[in-house]
Amino acid sequence: MDADTAEDEELNYRGPSRLIAISQCDETKPACLRCVNRDQPCEYFTQAQEHEALSDTDPASVSISVAGVSEGPTSLSQITPPLTLSSAGQTPASVEARQEDFSVDEIYHEATGLVDFGQASDSASASTMAIMKDLFLFDHYMDHTCRDLEVIPDVAYAKQVGIPQLAAENQGILYSIMALGATCLCIDILSGQGSCSQVDDLVELISAGDRYHRMGMQAVQRQLATNQPRDLAEAHAHTMLLFPYALARRRVTYLLNEVDPPTPRSGVDTHAEHISSLEWIIILRGITTTGRACWTNGSVCINDAACCDRSQKIHFLVSSHVLTKLAEPTDRSCAWNGFQCRIASKHPLFPVISSTRVVALEALQQKTERVSQLMRDLHRKNPPLDLEKSNEQLSRSLSLSACFMAVDLLLNMVNVIFSPGSEVEERYPNVRVSTEPSFQDSALPWLKRYSSAPIYDPALPACRTIFSWVNRTPDEYFQLLMKPLPPLAECEANWRGQAAMPDTDREIQLLAWDIWAHWLVFTILIEGESFFMAAFGVPDIVNLLPWFTTSAAESPGIQSGSPVAQPTSWWPGSMCAVAQQLRKYEGKD
Repeated sequence: MDADTAEDEELNYRGPSRLIAISQCDETKPACLRCVNRDQPCEYFTQAQEHEALSDTDPASVSISVAGVSEGPTSLSQITPPLTLSSAGQTPASVEARQEDFSVDEIYHEATGLVDFGQASDSASASTMAIMKDLFLFDHYMDHTCRDLEVIPDVAYAKQVGIPQLAAENQGILYSIMALGATCLCIDILSGQGSCSQVDDLVELISAGDRYHRMGMQAVQRQLATNQPRDLAEAHAHTMLLFPYALARRRVTYLLNEVDPPTPRSGVDTHAEHISSLEWIIILRGITTTGRACWTNGSVCINDAACCDRSQKIHFLVSSHVLTKLAEPTDRSCAWNGFQCRIASKHPLFPVISSTRVVALEALQQKTERVSQLMRDLHRKNPPLDLEKSNEQLSRSLSLSACFMAVDLLLNMVNVIFSPGSEVEERYPNVRVSTEPSFQDSALPWLKRYSSAPIYDPALPACRTIFSWVNRTPDEYFQLLMKPLPPLAECEANWRGQAAMPDTDREIQLLAWDIWAHWLVFTILIEGESFFMAAFGVPDIVNLLPWFTTSAAESPGIQSGSPVAQPTSWWPGSMCAVAQQLRKYEGKD
């Protein structure tokens, strides 16, 4: 009998007393010498594993066991909140529901001081303890943020149950939920009371949201890199949290600039966003890309028994807090009312846009045709003589074709919203927001419904229908928007009547921005449908005003002989002015 066989028999002989031998292992080593020599996984517990094994009587661990998640990851096919979870499993970082009303500042300050690090597990890392300190952001998401758009059943279930349930096992999703909760809390502070008495705490809260958002983005990238079905499905659900954060962060910066007196660090940053900074579009279009990768292979079934990305595993105390929060009744009273949804069809600007849209979109189509004629004339006068010139002409043709498609898709979207049930045949019927799963028993049925193409109903929010235009337009169109805008000095030179050859590339780019501004008009209608979309379209249209004319008398195109002169007033600017007047009338400005 060799030494290894003797060791195996001795190990089997230990039987029930094996834990005693395990606890005597030299824990200063990453693995025992026997397992290192035999090149096999070490059977001894590490210090952290032993602590968790000996803490089964802890209420938090009992709560996890009752919820059925202590033996393995939660099944993705059964995304339902645990019904038998006891409130005894509440971690010290939780924020209890209150019957009386508190100011937002008081809630924030109280929540930040609820963590007693002495009660936390000794094996918890510093990052885990930091997450536990900020779990009140998850509570704020569950109490207020996820109530957004709850009138749509599939959206409500995904935001209130499906995605938070995944956060109990996926640390990256929890990061993004906490980031969204942080921005929502900032908006509540700034819009609810107009100012914040504790500026330093508000800045710290904003920094925490940015930090968790970056960590969430990194987690999505890691999961996409695995190319595993389960990771792709969770990443697809995860991206739906990254998009609203980008817009909510913009609104936080706008609100900071409106605070009187101005607060420190409230200057314009990348989230306040210059009109050529469209990072949120990349995230929104990434939802579609991730969804297609998730649902493409019909023969693939998601394996619930294994988690591919182990870096996403979460500490059991944090998981217990998430599950406990999910088990709380949804009809319990909240500390304050939060956001009040107003659907697009109830917006006071809705009838104004409805009555003026036809003429405005016809003018946009005519402008597109004029730019196309300008390009054809240029190509006819300057035929390509080499490969480089041919590639330039091909690039212009692709860009202009993308603009034509963007206009047609905009017309389709407008007909869906303002002429529901009309027999308007789509010019591009095969272009869809997302690809439906081809296999029948999807492991994430709620995700399948949430990611499907939206069906517009005048009695429901229209934000998904309006944002679907962004996902359906071709990449060549958004490549035009990603380029820097032409300098205003060049426009002013043309205004003074200086003779110059028409710049086709410039005209195509300005056409793309004109189409974009027309779409922004419809985003004004959905500013009351979500807390993160308020004041979304108006600021961007205002930023674009210097590049476009307001009337035929002031049109620089007429003075300079441009073939793309604006024959009437610029419709996006007019609708923006009406929206600003309505906001003043409602007392929001």
